[in-house]
Amino acid sequence: MKYIRRAIVIILAAVFIAAAAIGVSVVFAVRNINVATVSYSSAAVGSENFSASVETAKTELSSLSGKNLLGVTSSDISSLVPSDGYARFVSAEKVYPCTVNVTLEERLETFAVLSEDGKYLVYDEQGAYITAKVENINNLDGCPNVIVSAEGSLEEIAAVAGYFGEEFSALRSVVESITVTTYAAQDSTVLAFRLYCGITLRLVDYAVYPQEKVKALHTAFQSLDDYAKTGGELSCHSDSSGQLYITLPGGSIYKV
Repeated sequence: MKYIRRAIVIILAAVFIAAAAIGVSVVFAVRNINVATVSYSSAAVGSENFSASVETAKTELSSLSGKNLLGVTSSDISSLVPSDGYARFVSAEKVYPCTVNVTLEERLETFAVLSEDGKYLVYDEQGAYITAKVENINNLDGCPNVIVSAEGSLEEIAAVAGYFGEEFSALRSVVESITVTTYAAQDSTVLAFRLYCGITLRLVDYAVYPQEKVKALHTAFQSLDDYAKTGGELSCHSDSSGQLYITLPGGSIYKV
């Protein structure tokens, strides 16, 4: 009898645990998936691009339905939002017992890289891939995206371009193209902004003090007369101590 009672207790405990587990899975099963969006589109094409990407993301996010909310992580949610397209994952919130709130933001076309097959690979302001296009025409305003010619990380270039945009209060309306060139003899890598006005702004060893160099170039650019801005090069480099130097279009150099 002693063993029978113990067996009954074990069986009842197992039944209770199983019932509790089933109850928890039912109570905390994801039923509601709400998607909020942050859009910058005013052009119809831009709105359509973003809306299409949002719908794709919603389809992927629907796979969360029925899953136990307790076991769903933010990375589980963000991984369902496609890494390309016009919608960027911003945040996710779990609201118990059964709701997931997701925020998506519109990604803005900013850079374009000409591929070997003649198409333009379009990237957002953070240097993340969006799509491929036949023409380099921005989907929001119809103007060109900034042409980038470089090997390596576009994210790093985008970060430096972000500093440029902060200093000059604009990027795409000012910069025609960005090139990155490595000079083995000088052991340096130069990032160059070709401006629509004609002049080229160069950051020598752009990975070192990039924000400070952009700021120094902006100050030097502002001091030039209008004619000097129509051509030539304006460069900024630093020495081993971190001292910045500006090289003017005429070749003269001064400390910042």
